[in-house]
Amino acid sequence: MQELLPRQRDKVAIVGFAKPHRDLAPFNDPEWEVWGVNDAWTWLPKGAATRWFDMHSPDIYEWGFRRSAGHLDFLKAFEGQVYFHERRDDVPNSVAYPLDDVVRNIGTPYLTSSIAYMQGLALLLGFKTIGIWGVDMGHDSEYADQRPCCELLLGVALARGVKVTIPEQSPLMKGPLYGRGYLTERGERISHGQLERRFDLLRQREQQLIGACDQVLASREQLQGAITAVRKLFGDLPAEANLLKERLNALEGHYAKADDTWRAHKGELDKVRGMIEELKFWIGLTPEGAPQASALVLPEPVSAPTQASTRGSAVPA
Repeated sequence: MQELLPRQRDKVAIVGFAKPHRDLAPFNDPEWEVWGVNDAWTWLPKGAATRWFDMHSPDIYEWGFRRSAGHLDFLKAFEGQVYFHERRDDVPNSVAYPLDDVVRNIGTPYLTSSIAYMQGLALLLGFKTIGIWGVDMGHDSEYADQRPCCELLLGVALARGVKVTIPEQSPLMKGPLYGRGYLTERGERISHGQLERRFDLLRQREQQLIGACDQVLASREQLQGAITAVRKLFGDLPAEANLLKERLNALEGHYAKADDTWRAHKGELDKVRGMIEELKFWIGLTPEGAPQASALVLPEPVSAPTQASTRGSAVPA
């Protein structure tokens, strides 16, 4: 097995594909090692990278639909160390990724992406600064499940006193301060945008609960009709009294469950509507919200129809 190359500098730049901040990596700064991944060589400045990673099986990194033409040729000619799961004899500078050593070092086999493998090796080699460019792992992308691992390893780095550098454009390690909002020069507050997003989510939940209440209410009214019909049969079919009684008990049991379900949905709906009204109040008080209040159109809550209604928004008051 080829010996693992020790770190050559104190800083390492892990570079992914996300634009535009991938281009902000310190490619020409001699204080930084630059690590590339997959077929980023198609746009990375020539000669900038000191190590390369392709943590996939050969049927992926040799496949023309998943890698750019010439990918394997690039890896064979790469002058720095190349990391695979297993070393390849036809890639002279390749080495098997030191998985066992990395897992022992970080304390967990939780490595869910190529970026995580790169972070794990950076921690094993003892870099004093770890920077990540070109990595978003947005919540609405296929990489969303990989983001928690990436941020966990950044946390491990911070706990060890490693300096972490992330471009401002990346969403990694960014979020509101719970109960206080984002930190800004104007003070700590929940932004107008945050409140609007919360408002939209609450309105969506309100509509879901209205639909659920409407559905259960319709079912409950059907059950009530069936109960009434069975009760009338007692006089017409006295010989079937025992069978009718069993049927009646079953229907009344279903009705009771439906009634409990409706009350639970209606209780949650009332809470959500209360939260909506409170949120409308806070939006108006937000430093960003006050001057924009006239431009913000907040729809009125859906009014609660009578209990007799079974179509549309059939939610009893």
